[in-house]
Amino acid sequence: MLLSDALAVAVETLSWMEIEGLSERQALARSSNQLGIKDLGSLRLAQRLVLESTRRQNLIEKLLELADPSLTYQSLKAGPRSFARIYTYWTVVKNVDWNDAVAFLKAGRKLLGWRELAPLELTFGKLLGFRPESALTDASDSESIALKTFHPKWYVEYCVKMFGRSNAIAILNADKTPPPTYIRVNTLAEDESTIVEKMKRDGIELDKIKGMKYVYGLSRSRGLPPFSKFVRSGEIQVQDKSSCYTALAAKPKPGSVVFDVCAAPGAKTSFLAQLMRNRGTIYSFDISERRIAIWKKEMRRMRVNIAQPFLADARQSLPLNIEADVLVLDPPCSNSGTFAKTPSAKWRIKLTDFKRFSQIQLQMLNQCANQVRLGGRLVYSTCSISVEENEKVIETFLGLDPRFSLVEIEPEIGKTGMKGLSKCRRLYPQLDECNGYFLAAMIRKAY
Repeated sequence: MLLSDALAVAVETLSWMEIEGLSERQALARSSNQLGIKDLGSLRLAQRLVLESTRRQNLIEKLLELADPSLTYQSLKAGPRSFARIYTYWTVVKNVDWNDAVAFLKAGRKLLGWRELAPLELTFGKLLGFRPESALTDASDSESIALKTFHPKWYVEYCVKMFGRSNAIAILNADKTPPPTYIRVNTLAEDESTIVEKMKRDGIELDKIKGMKYVYGLSRSRGLPPFSKFVRSGEIQVQDKSSCYTALAAKPKPGSVVFDVCAAPGAKTSFLAQLMRNRGTIYSFDISERRIAIWKKEMRRMRVNIAQPFLADARQSLPLNIEADVLVLDPPCSNSGTFAKTPSAKWRIKLTDFKRFSQIQLQMLNQCANQVRLGGRLVYSTCSISVEENEKVIETFLGLDPRFSLVEIEPEIGKTGMKGLSKCRRLYPQLDECNGYFLAAMIRKAY
């Protein structure tokens, strides 16, 4: 029953991801609700099947092609195509025994019907004699790295060009494993030590992250329920330490006027409010009505009462004639720093997206700059590792707007920026055990 339910959710999830471009989390939530499957064991297995087959998508498609060169994989219906990916992960990558492979195929036939899978039966049989290394025969160096690290070939070549071969391989290999789980203790709900002690009594062990106020790594938990109850109560926020870094670098003070641009779903907003001790005003802007609705729920959960939402396109002027003491801009980006956590993202982006996003980011930065007061702080961050979206945006912006200059960022974690921007900070997944990230802090000065 566990395998059948998990497989049903996983196939449906992959299909929604492909048809509507949903993220793993969005598609998994939709599929489990649609199928009415709530068993945690089944959902955990479904999540693993989705994440790991998506992570290895290029390797899996190469193995399917080798098993049957006559098969036109993309011509298959969404259901059989999704099952084929999952089956290849289960039998070839996990290298299960014959009985497990047969049981998996039987579950697939029961789910989709034998007629739907009939064109793939020969392929499935051939795959049982394959190993992942089979895909590397006659591959070029960049193709081999792409198949070994599970990335598009163009992205491998980009990373090698930007970071050098050895550093690039380290970055790419880091994407094979999701980063640790980090939480932020919410002192708007209760005292930090009290929350940590309560979690400890529930068997949840935390490691304090050096130099980062209120931020902890989750080292061990007895299970999801004791962990999730602290999330539901608003005592903690699950938030990557890279995201927490932005709020800390912004250095908001109680009583400040803060603009949080591209704010939804609200993790940064709630941390800014916490650092401000719920004193002052935060104006949060986002272009998505759906995401603003999520933001509102988050503010209630996290006990934030100083933030006001605005539906706005930050490429245009913001709808407030007010100057901010602090403005935080976390614009849309390629998400190339999050490939370990959301592997579907690496198959959606193209090289040209780096330039496309950089144009949007610069447009937003230029607009936001006009709403920072003299002496105010402007913080720019992305969860991308591309130079185009980071250093080149900041370099261009500073060349266009002499009112702003870079300042040192505290706490000083990660590595310095590239292109000589030593006051900017970069976090790398293989070095910092978190999402890849870029951060720049600037002060508005007089001409």
